[in-house]
This record gives sequence, C-alpha cells and structure tokens, in this order.
Amino acid sequence: MGMLLLPLAVVVGAGYGLVRAVLPAGDSSGHSVPRGPVTDQPSPRVVVPPVVAGWQSVAGRDGAYAYDVPPSWTPEPRVVHGWEPGVGSAGVTLAASAFLGEGSCPANEVTSRGGAGVTSSELPDAEAAARQTVTEVGVGAYTADGAPPARVAFGPVEPVSVSLSGKTVPGRLVVADVQPSGDGPCRPAHALVGAVAVAGGSRSVVLAAYADEGSAPRDELTRILRSYRGVPAADRSTTTPPPTTR
Repeated sequence: MGMLLLPLAVVVGAGYGLVRAVLPAGDSSGHSVPRGPVTDQPSPRVVVPPVVAGWQSVAGRDGAYAYDVPPSWTPEPRVVHGWEPGVGSAGVTLAASAFLGEGSCPANEVTSRGGAGVTSSELPDAEAAARQTVTEVGVGAYTADGAPPARVAFGPVEPVSVSLSGKTVPGRLVVADVQPSGDGPCRPAHALVGAVAVAGGSRSVVLAAYADEGSAPRDELTRILRSYRGVPAADRSTTTPPPTTR
C-alpha cells in the first residue's frame, strides 16, 4: 500500500499497523527547507462535552457530531485514516479519528493498537452498512500483504438509539472477532472490530472502532460506539491551542 502525502495528516493502513504521512513544513513539493526555529499557531478547534463520564470527546464536522473515547486513547479529529482496496475489502476511509497505543510496536513506531473514526456507506440499510464497514476495517487492518483475507466472525446485531438533529433515531451496532492473516511485526492473535450505523435517506453514516486483542475490552469498544451522537450548536465551543516552537 502506498503512503499518501497531503496537507492534512493522513494515515494509511499497512498490514497490521498504520503508517502516518504528514506534509512536512517546507515548500509545496514536500522538500524541507533549512530554517531556524518556527512558531506554529494551531487552528481553532471545536470542543464538545463528553457524554461518558471521565472520557474525552472526538468532534467531527465542526462539532456537528461526536463520540467519546477513554483517557488512554488519543483524539485526532483532523486526521483521516484508512485502508486501500485489497483482497476481500473495497477499502475504507475513517474521519474524525482517535487512536490507542500509538508507537507501541518497536518495529514500526507510527503504528497503533486500535483506532476509531467515522465514514459513510452507500447502503441505506443500517445493519448492512454496519456489517460492511466491520468487514472492510477488519480485512483492511488485519490482513498482511499477500495473505488471504482476515477472518471476520460477527456477533449479534443490536438495535440502538442515536440522538441526531434533536431527534432519537434507530441504529444498528455489531462487533466482530477478527483473526488476522499472514505474518507481520506486532501481529495480534485476535482483534475486535465494531461499528454503529444510522440510515439516512439513500446512505448511512457509520462509526467504526477496532482494537488488537488485550488492548481494549469488548465492553469498552461498545461504549465508544454507543457514544456516537449529534451535537446541538449550543453545546459546541471553540478553543485555540497555545502556539508551539520547533
């Protein structure tokens, strides 16, 4: 799988881990330019309150929607990550990302042990969209190059209620056990991949979360998925992080 270089931080799945690609500070061609210390002024960020006590929120699309992750996770809402099409998967891209255990693999310091993000599906049925996304993430994240697709074993589909645009709408949640295929550094024996989907018109919106075995229990992954919600404008605020010098 190729590595992308774009102005925004982008992560592309590779085997069992993630490869982070960020356009370096320099000229537009990506070549670095010798210079002295530079002060970076971060852009303003939308902040929304978490609904799970003690957790932290991950806000997407100017705070219009959000989900929560435990304190051990790192929210990176401006990062888009995913996996290119391959055997058994059409590929998937997740926005409004969060990661668990970044740099935990000595063989590849930019990999993580888990992650989450939001995507859309062309399937108008929430259950079908959730299952499709779980398959794409499970196969994409846990299939080594040249290996057969990872095995995805679905658990029961659960009905859920999701708050969107001031209304409570029905959704579907499913978690699967994944058996990775092939060899690779820091290969987990098993993994969990889950998704919650809400249908809207001719499409569905889906939050996916995944984690290597032992890094996040099933009930924690489920709580992440159940925290997906729309956020009223009154509950959003904007903050600007302090500048940093490098």
